[in-house]
Amino acid sequence: MFKIMKKRWFKRTAERNTVGEEAIKQFKDVTGKAKIHILPQEQKADMVLNGLSDIDYQKEVIQRIIDITT
Repeated sequence: MFKIMKKRWFKRTAERNTVGEEAIKQFKDVTGKAKIHILPQEQKADMVLNGLSDIDYQKEVIQRIIDITT
C-alpha cells in the first residue's frame, strides 16, 4: 500500500511545489503516523477507503450508504 501512496504523495507534493528533502520528510512523518494511529484501526473499521480504488467509485458507495441509512 505504501508504494502506491508514495507515488501519489510525491505527485501531489510536486504540484504544491514541495520537492526533495522536505517532501521526503513529510512522507515519512505521515506514513509513520498512519502506522501508529490509522492502520491498527483497520481491523475494527466497517469500511476502509485506502485510496487504491477510484474516487468516483468511493463517492458512489458512500452515497449508497447514506441513502440506505437515512
